Amino acid sequence: MQGSVWIIDGYNVIRRDGRLRAEEAARGTPSARRMLEVALGAFRRAAGRGAAIVLVYDGAPDRDRSGGGAAGLRILYPPRGQKADDVILAEARRADGSKRVHIVTSDIRDIGSRLRGLRVEHISAEEFSRRLEEAAAPGAEDGAAEKPGAQSNSEVDLWLRRFGGGGEGRDPGA
Repeated sequence: MQGSVWIIDGYNVIRRDGRLRAEEAARGTPSARRMLEVALGAFRRAAGRGAAIVLVYDGAPDRDRSGGGAAGLRILYPPRGQKADDVILAEARRADGSKRVHIVTSDIRDIGSRLRGLRVEHISAEEFSRRLEEAAAPGAEDGAAEKPGAQSNSEVDLWLRRFGGGGEGRDPGA
């Protein structure tokens, strides 16, 4: 997976991952977004050096966020009048040929015909959700080319809620 770019439809993953869906129902969409972004940090570290993630959400950024992400994670929102699919396609075209490109969406019927001619791998949101869980498993980063940085209290709390361990921690974003 090294040198890969992962272009991800954020809401597809949130709405098809049981834990993220439960987080959204319990604490709202911004909390589910943060939880996904933390999970993507672990996934990126497990993917190895050179892996990049482009996370695309429909709609506008949360009021308290500018749309930025952690190292190796870009968070994009479509311009007014466009959908996340349009941004996903533009990013796939931009990366085509330079890196191995993975498109994570369950809307393949909607954008599939527009992906023709591009060298991309489609992964359903359901399959990617399983990969996120694998990346979070103990030892998943053993083969990674870089060590993870220290986790913030918010990241730890999100992981505790997602994977168990009490969940009584603070969530400064709640």
